[in-house]
Amino acid sequence: MNPQYNFLLWAKSNYKYWFTVVYLCIAFVAVAVLVYNSYNTKTPQVITQQPQVVDLEPLKQQISSLEKQLEQHAKDQKRLESTNESLTSTVKQLERRAQAQLEYSKRICEYILVITVDKKILPRQCLPEYKWHREEGNGN
Repeated sequence: MNPQYNFLLWAKSNYKYWFTVVYLCIAFVAVAVLVYNSYNTKTPQVITQQPQVVDLEPLKQQISSLEKQLEQHAKDQKRLESTNESLTSTVKQLERRAQAQLEYSKRICEYILVITVDKKILPRQCLPEYKWHREEGNGN
């Protein structure tokens, strides 16, 4: 028999082994490619970049305008605080005056009551709890 023919018979009877050998070769090639690529990516590459020139003039202008606004806000805040203090003192003064007016009105009502009790001339706002129906019933 021919040796080539014997090899073909052996290969036909043992096809599982052939698939295994081909699979192992493909796996070996894939692993070799992955290892080669990983070594290439691990090598450091030095990239030189040109320094970028940044124009600082607009930033300086913005900073100066913001500083001016900050100074103006500080002045406005001081002015408003002083105005607030003066308004607070004015409100306290007006409250004292209103209290004095109320006390004066109470004294006037008491004076009217004391002076005019005999003649029955009494304003209703001075005595809200007084029983006015007695005076209205008399017709005076």
